[in-house]
Amino acid sequence: RMKEKIVYRFTLQEFKEIINKIKKEDIDYFAFGGFAFDGFYGEESEHEDLDLIFFEKDKMKVVKLFKELGFKTYLHGRKHDYRNNNKKIDILFMQDKGDYYEILGNIKRDKISKGALVKKNNVKIEGFEFTIMPFEWFSLYLNSHHIESKREKLNKFVNKILPLCQKLPTLIQENVNKPDNMDKIEIK
Repeated sequence: RMKEKIVYRFTLQEFKEIINKIKKEDIDYFAFGGFAFDGFYGEESEHEDLDLIFFEKDKMKVVKLFKELGFKTYLHGRKHDYRNNNKKIDILFMQDKGDYYEILGNIKRDKISKGALVKKNNVKIEGFEFTIMPFEWFSLYLNSHHIESKREKLNKFVNKILPLCQKLPTLIQENVNKPDNMDKIEIK
């Protein structure tokens, strides 16, 4: 028997509800992925998942918040994967490394200058404001993380944001070895 594939979907309204709960708990966050692109273009659409970055120091608050919201937490390689029925949230944590922050994912390590996060990049969809990662980070992330079928649309996005970049001195991306265990392990 074939296992039935779950179709994950997040609407703008559900995205707003999650972000409002994060704001209410006073947890710093950064959106990336589909809703961040929508915010930059001022569009509304549904997305397969929600992509968020938090500071490592807030990890326990984040786990607690999503548990209260009914999400199960899984460790998937080096990232957290939160699931609740047909809702999926991918979460990365940013570690303070002294003079820069590091985001260690399953295939890349990004080093971001602290100066990159001083000015918040806020965008809006239908009047709803939220914070996205610095534009410079998107140019690195998109270059290495997306499939060829989306390349043209993502290149247009990168070309549009490049003039808005602050030309930050410390922004580096390195390849890392994929974790040996990529199973989804539930965190209780």
